[in-house]
Amino acid sequence: MKYYQPFQGEKILIAANNDKQNKEYVNTINEAAKALKSKGAITSIVIPSEGEDFNEMLKNKGAVAVKELMIPEIIKLINTQNVKTESEQILKTDIAPKI
Repeated sequence: MKYYQPFQGEKILIAANNDKQNKEYVNTINEAAKALKSKGAITSIVIPSEGEDFNEMLKNKGAVAVKELMIPEIIKLINTQNVKTESEQILKTDIAPKI
C-alpha cells in the first residue's frame, strides 16, 4: 500500500484474513485503509468468521457464503459518493438497495 497511488475516489475492498488476528494485524489492516483513504480512495474492510481466511471459508462453506459476506460491502462501496469540502474529504453513503 505504501507505493500504490489510487485515483481520486477509487473504491477498494480490503479482504482481510481472520485466522491469525492479533492487535498488530488489526493495526496493519486499519493503517492500510487509512493510508488509502488519505490518498483519496474509498475503502471498506471485509473479514470472514474468526479463525478463517477466505480460502478456508470457500473450501468449508462454499462460494455462496463468501458471496453473502462480500456483497453487502460491495454495495456500500458502489453507493458511496466522494464529496469534497474545504480541506477534507467526507464520505457520503446512500442507502443501498436491497438485493
